[in-house]
Amino acid sequence: MGALSCGVLRYTSAFSIAVTSGLEGWHRVCAIVLMLSGICCFGSAQTSPVVGKGIPVSAIHKLDALQSNQSSEPSSSFRISVSSLTDTFLVGSPSIPVIIKVANTSNSPIYLTTFLSGGELLHISLQFDLTLDGNAVPKTGLHKDYGHVDGSAGRIRIDPGSAKRLPIDLKKLFDIAKPGSYTLSVTRPANRSSNSEVRSEPLRLMITN
Repeated sequence: MGALSCGVLRYTSAFSIAVTSGLEGWHRVCAIVLMLSGICCFGSAQTSPVVGKGIPVSAIHKLDALQSNQSSEPSSSFRISVSSLTDTFLVGSPSIPVIIKVANTSNSPIYLTTFLSGGELLHISLQFDLTLDGNAVPKTGLHKDYGHVDGSAGRIRIDPGSAKRLPIDLKKLFDIAKPGSYTLSVTRPANRSSNSEVRSEPLRLMITN
C-alpha cells in the first residue's frame, strides 16, 4: 500500500545541535550517522541507512524526541484513528490489515520515527495495544525484538493540515492465534514536544475459526 520510492533529504541544524548536546555512546552514534547520511524513502516513510545491530531502544526513542522537538506542538495538534475494511477475520488469515490515520492539525510539521528491518517497517513513535477479551496479546516479530536486530531508523513527516494513512498488518505485530473479541488502540505517548499523549478510539475485531 504505497509505492516504494527513493529520495534524499538533508537534515537541518537540529541534528547538529543533537550531536553536540551531551549525547553519549549509542545516542551519539545514532545522531552522527543520521546527520551525515541521506535518507531512503520507503512508501511515505523516510528511513536512514543502517545504524547498527542491537540499537538500544532508549537511543531510538531519544532520536524520536529530538526529531519531534524541532517544533512545539499544542496538545490538540495530533489526531489518530484506526480502521479496517472488515471487523471479522479468520484466525488462520495470513494477514489482518488495518489503517492508522495520523492527522496534523497544528501549524508546524510533525514527525513520526520508524524502524526498518528485513523489509518490515515499524512505527515506533506509536504504541500499539491489542487485547483479547481484556487480556494483552503477546507481541511478535519486529514489534517484539526491534531493539536487538539490524535495522535503520527514519521518520515520516506530516505537514500542517495534512494526514498520513499508515497500513499495518496486525499479524506482524501480535501473536493472534486464538478466536475471540480483540480490541486495538494506538497511542502516541507524551514526548518533549507534547506533554500529553494522544490515543485513538478503540477498534474492535472479531477473530473466528
